[in-house]
Amino acid sequence: MTKRRSDMLTTMQLYNLDRACQLITKAFDGVCPYLVGSAGMDGAVEHYRDVDVRLMLDKEEFNRFCPTLAHWELLCVSISTYLSERTGLPIDFQIQERSVANARFSEPRNPLGLRINGRNFAGGGDGTPPWQ
Repeated sequence: MTKRRSDMLTTMQLYNLDRACQLITKAFDGVCPYLVGSAGMDGAVEHYRDVDVRLMLDKEEFNRFCPTLAHWELLCVSISTYLSERTGLPIDFQIQERSVANARFSEPRNPLGLRINGRNFAGGGDGTPPWQ
């Protein structure tokens, strides 16, 4: 039986993206970004153009961090550049208002940057011992 893929990234690409996103999760008080879009799909596409990463904030938080289009654009471009340079991936990072994102999109989302020590390499592997 072939194992179903959770995304289109290699193990190392996802590991590096997850690690890079830990800084974002810390900066936004534990709110993590998500891998979405074609690179975050379960093999539904063969190729992806870019890697979509989205940070969804409540309306109040969104307005605090992005009071103007210029602030939003600067944050999105800066974080896209940071993630691209850290991972070598073509990142499209955007901050979205959670209620708007949830109303418009229902595709799967893969949370990033949650674990202090990063994700288990290769998903833990088939014969990996249960290390603490």
